[in-house]
Amino acid sequence: MRHLSLTWKFGLIVVAGCVALGAVLGVAASLESRATSRGAAELRLSALANERRDILRDYLESIEADLSLTAANPNTHRALAAFSEGWNDLGSGAQARLQDLYITQNPHPLGEKENLDAAADGSAYSQAHATYHPWFRAFLRERGYYDIFLFDTQGNLVYSVFKELDYATNLRTGEYRATDLGNAFRNAASGAAGSVSFFDFAPYAPSHGAPASFISTPLQDANGAFIGVLAFQMPIDRLNHVMGMEAGLTETGEAYAFGENGLLRTQARFAGDGAILNTRVPDSLLAHALSETDHIAELDDYHNVHVIAATEHLDFHGVRWGIAVTEALDAAMAPAYRLQWQIAGLTLLSVVIIGGLGLWLARRVARPLQEICAATETIGSGQFDTDVPYQTALDEVGSLARAVDQFRRNGLEKAAADYAKSKADQRDQQRRDRIESLVAGFRDSASEIIATLSSAATEFTQSAQTLSHTAEMTADQARSAAEASVTAT
Repeated sequence: MRHLSLTWKFGLIVVAGCVALGAVLGVAASLESRATSRGAAELRLSALANERRDILRDYLESIEADLSLTAANPNTHRALAAFSEGWNDLGSGAQARLQDLYITQNPHPLGEKENLDAAADGSAYSQAHATYHPWFRAFLRERGYYDIFLFDTQGNLVYSVFKELDYATNLRTGEYRATDLGNAFRNAASGAAGSVSFFDFAPYAPSHGAPASFISTPLQDANGAFIGVLAFQMPIDRLNHVMGMEAGLTETGEAYAFGENGLLRTQARFAGDGAILNTRVPDSLLAHALSETDHIAELDDYHNVHVIAATEHLDFHGVRWGIAVTEALDAAMAPAYRLQWQIAGLTLLSVVIIGGLGLWLARRVARPLQEICAATETIGSGQFDTDVPYQTALDEVGSLARAVDQFRRNGLEKAAADYAKSKADQRDQQRRDRIESLVAGFRDSASEIIATLSSAATEFTQSAQTLSHTAEMTADQARSAAEASVTAT
């Protein structure tokens, strides 16, 4: 950072601030959007779970109402009486005879045996069948039931619409007495007038092991005497339709019902065919569904998809079903994920825009400072004639420029004073140099004179000494001459 220019420093500060702010706001918005999406998904799934529970309850209650109304219908009583009379007319061979007429010799294929209005044997039973079968068949098709059964008081299945292998058998003592249809007969036969017995889905042998559920009620005559039992085999397709409606579900959403053993009771959207009684929901989902309080869970569902699940439970005549409405977590959180990407995109765009704007502003702020800094460096090098820009600006930059210019003027004044002082010093030095030159010249001249005088004095001394010596010699010679003269005399 110390080596970066002010422009880049300002720009980086702006960009870093923008990124930090964007990150904080993005994280906050992301967390809030996730919580909002999660909450919205939970509310929506909870509402759907409550709705499907209520729809399923209403539908089951409508089946119960159909059962009660049909049981009270005089036409049902007349039909049971006619079928029972025809059964009795056939004697001990009634089971074999009716199965042969309405199953084996029935010209319609398996699964369509109900299309035969009556066998052509002319028996009282077939006459009753021709009279009442079209009415029961139309009612079954209109209401979507799988089958409708009439039992006499002994447990003989004297009539069914669909004619499967249980037709014309005895459900009290016969081959299928241990099935839930046998239980449905016995419970109704021993129940009070108007009572309803319901048996949950279980594999049913006469339907080739397919899941079957039954609901039954006793039949009484006008005097309240027990005359037989009416039973419906529950309509799987209608139940699947009620639970599997896609209204309100997303592409990954599904709704289904399951029993207390965790096995599906209705077809799940992504479970594939044959899932009823064959696919088990996770124990955690089962626990949530059957609990009384906690009905929202995040878990891996029956096909190992991580989901948000809203659960409810439904009690119907002693049978409890769990109800689940689920949605893949990724799909439920998709709005939050989309918002996260949008926030990331907006943050990046903001960084680019604000970063560019920050760099532009940084250049706008830094350029005057850079120019003032350059002028300051030039002034600092002694070039006081440099112009300082931006002195007219009214902001801090202008204040700084004027301060630098004042520094320049002070430097200029000091330079002028220094120059003047330098000139004065130079003149003083010149005067000192001239004086020193004169003194030196005088000193040299005096030295020469002194030297000359000294030399002359020396010569004079020498001459004096010579004269003295000569005088002495002359005196000596004079004395010698005198002495010689004396001697001579």
